[in-house]
Amino acid sequence: MKKPWNDYVRELMAISGKNQNDIADAMGKTQGAIGHWLTGRRTPNFDDVAQILKNLRCGESYIKQRRYR
Repeated sequence: MKKPWNDYVRELMAISGKNQNDIADAMGKTQGAIGHWLTGRRTPNFDDVAQILKNLRCGESYIKQRRYR
């Protein structure tokens, strides 16, 4: 079964020890925007998702192993 992309981001955040404020600061966004994306209230564009993954130092091999919905 495929997991939503935001579940993987939360998993990576837990592994890296980063929180929503860390991601927001690195992206020049607000913590509220990140929170909305992670709860599914709003949908980020592809570039924002890519930037989140980059900030979490997620390599291509990790992304290719996962099934996104």
